[in-house]
Amino acid sequence: MYYIPQVSSLRPRMHPTQWVGDQSAAFIEQQKDSHQPWMLFSSYIHPHPPFAPPWPWHKLYRSFNMPPPHVPEEWASLQTYVNRRQNRYKYRDQGIDNHLVRNLKAHYYACISFIDYQIGRLLDALDATEERENTLILFTSDHQIIVSPEGVITIPAVGSAKPSNSTAKIRFMPSDLGGMQLHYNRLGTPEDFEYTFNAPAAGKYALTARVVTTSADQHLMVAVNGAAQSTDIAVPFTVGAWQVTPPVEITLTKGKNVLKFSRPDPVKGLTIKDFTLTPVE
Repeated sequence: MYYIPQVSSLRPRMHPTQWVGDQSAAFIEQQKDSHQPWMLFSSYIHPHPPFAPPWPWHKLYRSFNMPPPHVPEEWASLQTYVNRRQNRYKYRDQGIDNHLVRNLKAHYYACISFIDYQIGRLLDALDATEERENTLILFTSDHQIIVSPEGVITIPAVGSAKPSNSTAKIRFMPSDLGGMQLHYNRLGTPEDFEYTFNAPAAGKYALTARVVTTSADQHLMVAVNGAAQSTDIAVPFTVGAWQVTPPVEITLTKGKNVLKFSRPDPVKGLTIKDFTLTPVE
């Protein structure tokens, strides 16, 4: 049932998304007479499987109105062993069910709308306490690629297009910095991972990664937009602490770009929080 779109068995007032909204709004209201600065981290787990919006929010979007998925002709060849194995135990190894995908989209959108409603409640609470103009509001996500006004691109390590979920080699896990991080296991068959994103401008960028290592002499290779030659990123020995790799210069095109990372032998354990691409002036 984890991957099946469904209506939550909980009413809206008991739904976890509503609970986060309730607690967040209550916190804002409690600060009304406080003269001290405050910070609120309001974190919603949805939209995340299972896509289970509460009644009647699931009625906002109808599956028959959802566009069908775009399926490349060679879709079967793009699947890894892990994809095929997962599909087997999820009972999804008999081809693509377009109706299911459209139903997933409808429930996914409903989950997002229910979160939007909670955000509106927080804005209303700020208005009621006359704190809207004194409050800086930031939206962020574990899988969100962020582009700053200066053109700096930040890519969460868990925001990879391939793989999009944990595999035997690459694990997505909670981070002590908050959010999630990617861990590249030293055991098992080597596996590439890649990111697809849009650059605001063409040109040279300095690429760095925020990493943790417990072994010396590590390297990370990156190929840009299908280039035959990869660039070597020297990974520092951080002794279990977070550290940023020395920058390497790569060239991006305006619009869509793909970064493909690989690990040369000998492969050792490596944890990555995010990648940063800074325009080179």
